[in-house]
Amino acid sequence: MTIHMDDDIKYNPSEFESKMAELWEKENVYRTNDQRPTTNDNKVYCLSMFPYPSGAGLHVGHVRIYTGTDVLARYFRMQGKDVLHPMGWDAFGLPAENAAIKAKKNPMDMVPGNIANFKRQMHMLGLSYDWEKEIATTDPSYYKWTQWLFIQFFKKGLLYKKNTPIHFCPKCKTGLAEEEVLANGTHERCGSVITKKILPQWIFRITTYAERLLEDLKLLDWPKGILEMQRNWIGKKEGVIIKHTVKDLNISIETFSAYPAWLFADTFIVIAPEHPLIKELVKNTQYEKDTNAFIEETKKIPAQQKTEDTFEKKGVFTGRYAMDPFNPGREMPIWIANFALMDFGTGVIRCSAHDVRDFEFATKYK
Repeated sequence: MTIHMDDDIKYNPSEFESKMAELWEKENVYRTNDQRPTTNDNKVYCLSMFPYPSGAGLHVGHVRIYTGTDVLARYFRMQGKDVLHPMGWDAFGLPAENAAIKAKKNPMDMVPGNIANFKRQMHMLGLSYDWEKEIATTDPSYYKWTQWLFIQFFKKGLLYKKNTPIHFCPKCKTGLAEEEVLANGTHERCGSVITKKILPQWIFRITTYAERLLEDLKLLDWPKGILEMQRNWIGKKEGVIIKHTVKDLNISIETFSAYPAWLFADTFIVIAPEHPLIKELVKNTQYEKDTNAFIEETKKIPAQQKTEDTFEKKGVFTGRYAMDPFNPGREMPIWIANFALMDFGTGVIRCSAHDVRDFEFATKYK
């Protein structure tokens, strides 16, 4: 059978989309049914990341993400599930503050207007949110619970404060998560080259639950690449910590080795560029200038890039030697290396020819 379409009939969504959106809103099509008795097996919580209402409106990245979760929400509704699909606004923090500074306005004078525009655009896109569940992180009735949770974690000893290196965008003047830094070392939002900055941070003791977190990853039907990222984030690593004295200095350093059997073969030590001990090692020496320049250079390198096989290993000598407790009298040169990670072990690693990266580094600098 052949179907002939009239050339005059055209698909023009502007003629009916707004009417349909109004009808859906009027009839509460996407409202979560809180009253209907249901089992946990029939409930679905479909949550998208909340946008920062620091811009004047949505961008194409928002549309890409929210379309995906909207498809899922609609799919589960068609299966007869009770779906909770809310939307909210991540209005606290530096993105909103920086936008207000740029516009020379108070954030509270900008954010409500931005939220209204974001919401208008989401209605235009036909996204199936239950707007009765809308929240903003600046609402006291919301953030009182985040404050309460913070206090409970602190009381349980699961939070501590520490100066630690973070990804930092000099243009947006904000700290970034690893996922917000592209492979080329730029910020995914503004395209600026990121750097590293040591700032005081509140840190969760996730290591307390590392074993359970790793074990429960087996329960997730996720892509292998995402699961591997989660394993790396949890960061469990077994090994030994060895204390060394530094020659001609009244300080000691703790090194980490994941391979205790190789300890007697180790010949040199590498230290992460972010390590706070470096300043003491090179202070007022001929190596201080080159060291500082090298550290600034490495701040632009994403952590993920450092682990790639093709990553070029570079380093600079501190001019210092650590005494090897396993080989009395042996002095181990201390190098700063761009592939050494501050969050791996102690940030200071014993090295030998048994490791491919260590051998490559040693061969390069002899």
